[in-house]
Amino acid sequence: MSRARAARRPPTSREDALRNRTDLLRAAGERIALHGTAVPLDEIARAAGVSSGTLYRNFASRHDLVRALYDVLVDRFDALVAELLVAPSGWDAIVGYVDGVIAIATEHPELAQVFTYMRREEPGYRPGDQWVEPAERVAERAHREGSLRTDVTATDLTYLPHLLVPMLRWVEPQRHVLLARMRALLLDALRPLDGHGELPEQPLSVAELRAGAFSGTSPR
Repeated sequence: MSRARAARRPPTSREDALRNRTDLLRAAGERIALHGTAVPLDEIARAAGVSSGTLYRNFASRHDLVRALYDVLVDRFDALVAELLVAPSGWDAIVGYVDGVIAIATEHPELAQVFTYMRREEPGYRPGDQWVEPAERVAERAHREGSLRTDVTATDLTYLPHLLVPMLRWVEPQRHVLLARMRALLLDALRPLDGHGELPEQPLSVAELRAGAFSGTSPR
């Protein structure tokens, strides 16, 4: 019997379970991006092509599902941070971070809603705290190089790329043009060039950011 005609091995129950979980996370991300974290769970199950029972066997509650999505995003940011720490220069790390955030937000348009939900519903779960020290190292390195204006801090760098995320809502070709121009303007504003005015207010500390981050409702 030829290889082309050979019977394929049927998937195991473990493979089916893994595929169902993957499909549910994908569908949840897509529906949350469109309708927010309050989207009906039955709608997510239908979008994944599974029953509601299968959804609840994988995720006992809405919170468990959103938390799982959050962990997927945290893994992506962990990988990005690891890349930044071996960048050729501090400035290369900053550029890599800006582009990396845009890449993650493009792949996961549910990012803002998921992060907002977790900050509101489970503020004590903060795996992202491990990114604070690497961000400070990148900022310090760039300051030593003279590639980053001296009044920009690690907390500034952490949130700056998220200013570009709304550009992803535009359709092409406007999205490409807007994103490219806003990215260039943002990066240029970080450079220690003559003519920059002083930044208003004192920079926020990590504690101040935690205390005030996304106190409102999740965007819809």
